[in-house]
Amino acid sequence: MHPQFIHACIFDLDGVLVNTAHYHFLSWKQITLGWNVPFTEHDNELLKGLSREDSLSRLLQITGKQLNAAEREHILQEKNKLFQQYLEQMTPDDVLPGVHDFLIFLKNNNIHLAVASSSKNARIVLQKTELTKWFEVIIDGTQIKKAKPDPEVFLKAAHELGIAPLHTVVFEDAKAGVEAARTGGFYCVGVGDPTMLSQAHQVIPDFTSISFDDWWQSLSDSSTQVVH
Repeated sequence: MHPQFIHACIFDLDGVLVNTAHYHFLSWKQITLGWNVPFTEHDNELLKGLSREDSLSRLLQITGKQLNAAEREHILQEKNKLFQQYLEQMTPDDVLPGVHDFLIFLKNNNIHLAVASSSKNARIVLQKTELTKWFEVIIDGTQIKKAKPDPEVFLKAAHELGIAPLHTVVFEDAKAGVEAARTGGFYCVGVGDPTMLSQAHQVIPDFTSISFDDWWQSLSDSSTQVVH
């Protein structure tokens, strides 16, 4: 993909723009304490990019815990309640380093911006962190029927922007999100650990470790690459 063909960037929220992954971990950790089963940060990595419902299903696989339908619904509500309590503590300080500078860079290059998140709390997070103003389109878990790795959330964001996937870059920190982006026909930049994001076209550690101008030019190389 050559930079001149990029018209839009779509961002996942948790772990890409803001530091909410730890709040998800603490919420699920509190749930699993009641089950007397271990739940680690590594386990939490396996839930990244999944909806709350799919996260619970994966968590039950990890722990071997069995729940009936009523118990599942109760746990989902409890997890959301715990997570929203953490969200109330969020401030603009929870925006990840380098994000504001990168958004300014993209705006200066006339790039349209959107957020596409499986989280039903995405708008609350954006409001708390004062990021809402940056994005023309926000798609969250309340607006989609299929969570990642289905590409629906990204396709919906691109449709509302009026820009084809071919001309859009997606930023993701989760394996399920990378799969969703690639399935939808998007160029995908993984943000984080390259061993976890090997299917992305390109991987960056974060938004502070790269020169934005160099990154912009690196997009002309379509091979999978890790940018430092």
